[in-house]
Amino acid sequence: MEPLLAAYGFALLGNAASRVLTTASYAVGDTKTPARYAIYRVVASAGVATGLMQVLDVMGVVLGSVIAAWVEALALGLQMRRRLGGLGLSTVPMTRILALSVGCMAPAVLLRALLPETFVATSVGASCVLGAAGAAFVVLTPKLGLPHSRRILRG
Repeated sequence: MEPLLAAYGFALLGNAASRVLTTASYAVGDTKTPARYAIYRVVASAGVATGLMQVLDVMGVVLGSVIAAWVEALALGLQMRRRLGGLGLSTVPMTRILALSVGCMAPAVLLRALLPETFVATSVGASCVLGAAGAAFVVLTPKLGLPHSRRILRG
């Protein structure tokens, strides 16, 4: 089951970006483009999933969903960039965000590997693993100089 969840994890950013870009499209008065791209997403997901599930079984369906999420996000992003003249991503410190992602994931993965499987399967064990990621986030965001996170952490 874990490989399926890991594969779905790759869709999270694509799904989140799609939702933000859909809302941005609505905000500038364009309701047709997100609806049209959502249809493309369903068609792409079904097509890719049908092809991949012949070879990869359920993982093929998951990968179809993942690929479709990213296709929709990229298409919406390109559309919004053309419409707005940019998305402001040049101001996002991507290397620091990537470092934060790895820095939060590493302790959680390490702790998960060290704890007994029977403990990790409990809500307390899962909370410990998630807590390790959260603690790393609290420690690393100020050290990486991510300004928005500093404001969040101050309350």
